[in-house]
Parts: sequence; C-alpha cells; structure tokens
Amino acid sequence: MEVLWIREVVSELDYLLQSAGVGAGTRQNLFSLVGFGRNSVRGVTGIVLSDFAHQTVFLEALDLLQTSGGAEDGYAALEYAIVNTQPRPDTVRLMVLVTDEDRRVIREDLDRDTIQNIIRESGYVLNVVVNQGFLADPSDEGSHAMGLDSNQTAYVFNPSSPTLYSSSPGGSVNFSPFTFFPDTFADYVDLAFNVGGAAWDLNFVAEGEPLSLALARAFAEVKIAEVMSVLRVCERCLCGKSGPECSVTENVPLKNCVGPAPESRCFLAGGHVLNLGESVTLVTLSPEDQTLAADVILLVDESSSMVMEHDWIPGMIRELDTALQEVNVGRVESNRFGLVGFGGDCSDGVGLGRVLSAVGGAQFSFSTNFTELSEGLTSSGRREDGYSAIYTALMSYPLRPGAARQFVLITDEDRDVVDGNLTRDSIVAALSGGSVMLNVAVNEEFSAGGTGALLRALGIDSYGRGYVYDPSSPVKYRVVEEEGEAVRDSGHRNTHRDYTQLALDTGGGAWDLSILRHGNAVAVSFTAAFVRAKVEEIVSQLSRCFNCSCSPSGPLCTPSSFCQDDSAEPPKPSTPDAPLSLRIEPQVSNPLVAETLTDVLLTCSADNSTATVVWTFNGGQVPANSQLESPEPGVKVLQLSQVTQGENGGVYACLAHLGETYNAAATIELEIYDPEQDLGLILSPLESTHFPGQSLLLSCTANDPANFTWTFDDGPLPRNVRVIAKDSGPTSSVLALTQVTRENSGAYTCLASSTSRGITNEDTSHLSIMST
Repeated sequence: MEVLWIREVVSELDYLLQSAGVGAGTRQNLFSLVGFGRNSVRGVTGIVLSDFAHQTVFLEALDLLQTSGGAEDGYAALEYAIVNTQPRPDTVRLMVLVTDEDRRVIREDLDRDTIQNIIRESGYVLNVVVNQGFLADPSDEGSHAMGLDSNQTAYVFNPSSPTLYSSSPGGSVNFSPFTFFPDTFADYVDLAFNVGGAAWDLNFVAEGEPLSLALARAFAEVKIAEVMSVLRVCERCLCGKSGPECSVTENVPLKNCVGPAPESRCFLAGGHVLNLGESVTLVTLSPEDQTLAADVILLVDESSSMVMEHDWIPGMIRELDTALQEVNVGRVESNRFGLVGFGGDCSDGVGLGRVLSAVGGAQFSFSTNFTELSEGLTSSGRREDGYSAIYTALMSYPLRPGAARQFVLITDEDRDVVDGNLTRDSIVAALSGGSVMLNVAVNEEFSAGGTGALLRALGIDSYGRGYVYDPSSPVKYRVVEEEGEAVRDSGHRNTHRDYTQLALDTGGGAWDLSILRHGNAVAVSFTAAFVRAKVEEIVSQLSRCFNCSCSPSGPLCTPSSFCQDDSAEPPKPSTPDAPLSLRIEPQVSNPLVAETLTDVLLTCSADNSTATVVWTFNGGQVPANSQLESPEPGVKVLQLSQVTQGENGGVYACLAHLGETYNAAATIELEIYDPEQDLGLILSPLESTHFPGQSLLLSCTANDPANFTWTFDDGPLPRNVRVIAKDSGPTSSVLALTQVTRENSGAYTCLASSTSRGITNEDTSHLSIMST
C-alpha cells in the first residue's frame, strides 16, 4: 500500500514542481531511493536502490523494495543515504523517511543531536511519514489531521474541497494511545520539526482513496512550499519620471541580472541611472542554483624586472576567486585560472608566449594550486611581445562557452614586435570574436578627478572611473567617478597605444604597475581595487540588463550587452571585413586520441580558396616529426609520423587569413595513448564543488588488479577522509570524505600500481568546498 502511495506522491510532486518552473528545463528534478532494515542480504544500515535519477527510474526502483526487514534504524538509514547518494550541489534537497515503527537502535553512535546536525549540515529538509496521529484542534481528540508542518499548520481531509484537503493553523500532535510505537514522536516527528520539515500520519495511506489521495496532494503542496521558500526571493523596483529619464523611487537598488525574466539571476547592486520604464521585476535565485563561472588567463612578462609581480600573482588570484564566489560566481562550476609567460631568452631568441601547465599537464588550475603554475615563470626574457601572448592564449585554451572570459596582461615595457602578422586590429578582432575582456597592468600613470582636483589613480576602467588610494577607507581605496584617464606621455614608450587603449576598447581596465611596486599599504590598496574591478567586470560579462523606455503606454524593454546607460557603453571593437570559416578533419570532439608510434593526419580547409592557411602547435612551430602539404588552395594538411606524447601531445591550431589579418581559427587537441602503459584508470568525479558539512565519495577503478594509494595535495589524507575497504576490490578503491570543511579543498590523487604488469598510473580529482 505504501509503495503505491509513494508512486502517486512522486508523480504529483514532479508535476507540481515543473508547473512552478522548477525542473522544467534541461535540469530535471531527480529522485533517489534507499531501503533499510536488517536482513541477511542487505545488512543493517541500508541499500541504495536508485541514486538520483529521473522519476521514471525511481518508480522502477520501487519494485526492488523488500519486506524482510527485522530491525529498522531510521537514524542509520538517514546517515547512510546522505553519505552514499550523490545529490547535485546546486539544488534544493528534500528527504522523506517512511516507516511504521519507531527507531530500533543499531548505530549507537547516532543519537538524536548527532543525526539532527548531520541533516542540517548536509542541507536537507526532512519529512517523515510515520505511525503517529495529529489533531487540527488540540481540544478535540476527534479532529484527526493528516499531517503537521513545522509551523504547526494542520492539514485536514476535506471531501468538499477540490483538492480534498484544507489547512488549519494551531494543530498539534495527538499523544493519546494512537500508536503501538510510543517513541515515534521523539525519534522522528520532533526531529523533522526541528530541521524545518513536516510529519504525516501513515494510517491515512492505509485507508486508501480518497484519504490517501488527499494526503498525497497535501504532502506535495507542502513540499512545493519548502522548495520555493529556498529558491526564490522577488524584488520589485518601481520607477517614476524625473525629467527625461526614470529613476528608482523605492529604497531598493536595481541589480545586475543574468538571464531572461522572470527568472533573472541578480547580483551586485548598481549605482547608475538607467532608462527604466514604469516598473521592472527581478527574481533572485538562491546561491545554490548559480552555475556561473569565470575563465581568467594571466599573460605575464618573463623579464628580470618582473620578479616582484611574479610573487604577487598567486595571492591576488586567491583573493579574486574568493571575491567572485562571494557574488555566486564559481560556487558551483569552479572558476579556472591559466598562465601564459612571454619573453625570449638566449635559447629561443623570440618573445612568443608559452602556456605553463600544472602537474599532470593540466592547462587550467584552481586558485588553491595556482602557485604550481607561477613557479614555472622565468626571468630571462629579452624580447616581450604581448600580442603574441594574447594570441597564444586565444589559440591554446578551451574557454567554456557560458563562462566570463578575462585576460590580464602584466608587463613593464611596451610591445617588442616579434610576430608582425599580429596587428592591433587583428588582436582587437580576435578578442572580440572570443568574447574576451582584456585588462593590463603596465608601466603608465593614471589620474582621476578632473581639473582642480587631480588625483593619481591606481588604475582606470572603461567607464572613465578612477581607483584612488585612500588610507582612511576600510578597503584602502575609493572610486572617483570623474575623468579617469592616462597621464599623457607617462607610459613606457608606446605602452599606451600598444596595451592601455587596447584594454579600454575591450571594456577592460588599465593599472599602474609602479604603484604595486611601492609595496606595503599602497600595494594592498592596489590589489583590493584591482580585485573589486575584476569582479564587477566579470559580473557584467555574465549579466544582461534591461534598458526600458519611459513610454506612458508602459515599459518597452530590450536586452543590452552592458549594465549602464547606452551613452556609457564601451566602444565596440572592429571586426574583419571578410570573415572565414574553417573545418578540421577528422571531425571529433576534443581531444583526438591516437595510439603511440602511429601516424596522424590533420586537414584544415578554409571556405575561401584565396585564404592563407597555417598550422601551429602549442602556440609555436609544428613538431619536428611533421610534414605540411597544400593539395589545393585554401587547404593545409599536417602529417605527424610515429607520434609520442612527449613530442606531439598538445593543442594544434589552424589559422586562416586574408591579407595581414587572421580572420579565423580552429583548434584540435591531440592526446597520445600508450596501451602498454595504460591501466584504464577512471577517477570520479574529476572536478566537483560542495558545501561544508556534506559527505561524499571518490571512486578509482583500473582494468587490472592493482594496489591503490591516495594522497591529498601530494601529502597525507586529512583526518576526516578514509579509504572504505568494504567497497574496494582488486580493481577499485573508494575514498570517503565525511562532513567536509574548507580545509578539504584541494587535489586528491589516486595512484594505481599494477600487481602483474609493473606499471603505475595516476589521476587527480579537484574538490572545492565553498565558504559558508
């Protein structure tokens, strides 16, 4: 009977959630099923019959429930479900315990306070459906209610209502002899109330329809209310005319928003007057729902004069990542950081950019291990071509389509032209085409404040604002809205033309590197202002604002790319007159995998036969074991012979241009596979983000029997992390992390050593634990 009722409840709940806009898109509502009860097959605590999946999978899993349980410890089942299922980190979480008995203690270490803390820290709202009575009117023992929520609202069967139930405040638990299990209230009902959930009378299920149907509908309505209370907070900003424009009249700031109404995601408070209509409604989703992130690439001069900046970068990156997560950018999908060094030395004689990789060859790192990348910077550079560094980054990094894209160029000289094909116009077009915003920290002075109140600025942004050192401010700087600009002729030779104006034209900012070099409090101010400006720029990249006219007939709103007045919109970069498109064959999703010591053929074709087509490898020349052919105009074939990972593994870019401007680019990543040295190691998940207090599992499997070793950031495992022997076998190992904290953020490496072949493989999972 209970199984049939669960089927009805889950179907009704999913339908109502989707009707409310929750789970109606590509991200569906998911359901999980855990059975519990001691028997010879399933042991004590429980078994996962279905991890989180679509309701159709859940409904099929209900047939796996058994009736042979002899001792049911609900606390053990709750803890087992939290540890052994994998909820998405960006969702509202509901847990429902269904049992007709009170608790049979098996896990003596799980007392009432302990399980209550586990539930709260894991982010679940608990509901219980148990053998317990409830009253709509405490003075009337005949006023039986179907259930009671944490606000003591009772839900009563009402056959005259279209929904078959009605609600009544001031309900209570029925403590009269109504159940054979007197501890049900203390064990389960009061526990649910204390974590914000509700409790329901299982006896209404046994009565069948229409009582069971009424209970299902009331149960679903309460679940909807619980979900929506977590998901949405609405703000309404009313606007009235004040001259030719509209301004907000309520004491509620208009916020930058992401996505179309009515489910826009809103972040930073805005300070600009917008061309608003009579009213606009914004909806803020909870931080758990945000899936926005940033890809930030640093382009760093590797000359001997840049050692101080090399040391400054890792700390700045950590501050930037923390500040981004505070505005919900990078809390679910992690922010990623890359590093390109540029500057010729005695060995290469040129100033082309080079991608610095982390341990294992990963191009991107997280803020917590960015030091690994920065330690690869050198100080022997002699010719520094920042345009080549920008070009290398554009060609080498697979930037995520939905992420904000930021490049930060740091150099104390102007451009040393190494690649004459890279002109200012071609770089502007490439940045614009890749939706990349450029910032520069250079050897040039800036000012703000206008005539009569001229102040030296730490840096300026594309809106004309200046950031000024202010020791009296809590953040040690302040923003000056007027006339932020470069001081004429203060830059290192052509710095302003080469870099500063380039950054401003892409919507980014420019910063005075000499102020950072002062050190002490001024350097702290520089970093704080720099990070704040980057956060605002990244949010603006992710944002869509609605500029609405003040038409008397109502608001006429259209999306705008930037969050300010149209008059303050940054200049739009020019684009090539004759765009090209390219096709690389074989057409495979990256990476292309080839077996070691085989030949690989890559063909690049342009749709304009007059175009010049070239191949590059990791931003430079193609490998020595390659041959280039042009079988027909607009086509370039790259043949690689006897490939190896060390010589040929990496990113190949095909570039096409008409005249002097690169008009199109396409890339393909080549990965070399050696079957003799491969154990087929699979580590899951490779990247994930979690809230403090969650518990999770990492699994590592190999094709052959192996000895498994785990490390954390190349050292021993934290105290709350252990290998679960019972779930491991000769070809697998499982790592359990219990009630994680920020200290658990980092790299977990699984090393598998084959017991028969004498080879070793390893892989690393990067975990990020958000700040509370």
